[in-house]
Amino acid sequence: MEHVSQSALVSLALYGAAVGVLLGIVYDVFRILRIAVEPSNRLRRLGAVTGSEAANGKKPHGETVRTVIIAIEDIIYSVICAVVISVMIFHINSGHPRWFILLGTAVGFFVYYFTVGKIVMLFSSYIILFVRTVFMFVMKLTLFPLLKLFRWLSGIALRILRRLICSVVGKIMYNRELKASERGYNMANSVIRELTPQK
Repeated sequence: MEHVSQSALVSLALYGAAVGVLLGIVYDVFRILRIAVEPSNRLRRLGAVTGSEAANGKKPHGETVRTVIIAIEDIIYSVICAVVISVMIFHINSGHPRWFILLGTAVGFFVYYFTVGKIVMLFSSYIILFVRTVFMFVMKLTLFPLLKLFRWLSGIALRILRRLICSVVGKIMYNRELKASERGYNMANSVIRELTPQK
């Protein structure tokens, strides 16, 4: 086992702490997304009052889906942590894991979680509102004009298609009427010829 100087040890631990803070920020993003999409407590209380929960103690369908989504989010976050920590170890220490790097990462994560993370979660509703406002503003600038253009072009295309269909159907009906009238004219001529006394 190679010797590591005190300064290198401290720098590696600080690097790990910075990565831990980064993982804490990613975890807050997951927590805010969870708050943004989860059903309100009012709906949960309404479900409890109306008897949506089964009498045998089973969770309602919405709670089961929410549990599955949380489990998937936890798995995704665990994979992100594993990839980030592995890349960090390969980057700063040539792939040699050191306990002080992992300790620094854990310390950085928990320091962020119990300080800045608490503040972030206090303002999570405002953050969600801000992100939604920015998202809707961007949508109004980009997607909504495109949707209006698509609606306008589809209206023109439908009008052209309707005219083409009417034109084709009209020609078909005209040809049928023309053939029917020709058949009727020929039948009338044959009847007239039969009725006309031959000289």
